[in-house]
Amino acid sequence: MNEHPSDNLDGLLKTWSGENEPTSEHVARLCAEVDESLGAAGLHSTAASPPRPRTDPSRSPTPSSSSKQKWLAIAIAALVLIVAGVAAWLSPRNAPAPRLPEQSQYAAAPSADEPESVDPIDIISDQQRQQKQNLLSELDRMFDGKRIWFAETESEVVLGGETKPTAQDIADRRSVAMRLVLAKRPATGHVWQRVWSADVVSRTDQVVQFASQEPMQANANFTAWAHLLPDGLIACDIDLKWNDGKSGELSDSMLLVPGDTHKGASLLVDGVEYRLFHAVSLLDDVKT
Repeated sequence: MNEHPSDNLDGLLKTWSGENEPTSEHVARLCAEVDESLGAAGLHSTAASPPRPRTDPSRSPTPSSSSKQKWLAIAIAALVLIVAGVAAWLSPRNAPAPRLPEQSQYAAAPSADEPESVDPIDIISDQQRQQKQNLLSELDRMFDGKRIWFAETESEVVLGGETKPTAQDIADRRSVAMRLVLAKRPATGHVWQRVWSADVVSRTDQVVQFASQEPMQANANFTAWAHLLPDGLIACDIDLKWNDGKSGELSDSMLLVPGDTHKGASLLVDGVEYRLFHAVSLLDDVKT
């Protein structure tokens, strides 16, 4: 029996849910916020009365099957119930032009006099790569090749995409996962504390931009772009603005080695050091 795309997608989302399950108190609180937000728009967050997708083609990808509204509703309802947040359909707005790093500018190694500490970031494991690639493939199939991107933060899943990618764009692009962690510590301290983090899955040369306002980490505005070079390095251009009681902005333009972690730019604000940490991996070479 042939499986419908929604069956695979639902299974993938449930797998993701099992590994990232929030507390019951957090779910109850966020579900109330979801209901309030959707109610203001005349929608409902239950599967029995699923939300209708936005139809503005400039802001959201559009499924093509005769039952497209049903399957989109299932996907959104699953995201609402599993992640306890709303999947925001975004497209880049006034995104800055991507810039390649200067020639031979690799991620800088820590200087010898920096205090020893454990970086607050892990590589993207093979299992995570497989899960992300599977989910991206299902979203592509559901939305008829509209080139979806998605981002996972501490308590949200954000979806976006291109409405009309060209055939050449599709042929030339690779799937890439970018992991970003913003951490802080006292200027004289050793232990990093996470401020904001996200895993982003997109195509190379695809601009990803979204705003994040959630109770589990700092409010932030994030923009990212990745370009695969012939030698296998990935040029990443990232900008993050945040507010965790202190406002700041950090940007990185670096050449990153897939499968490794890298220290990025840092900033000192009122005696607190903030730093970006990066990990990147290609997904479409995952063996299935």
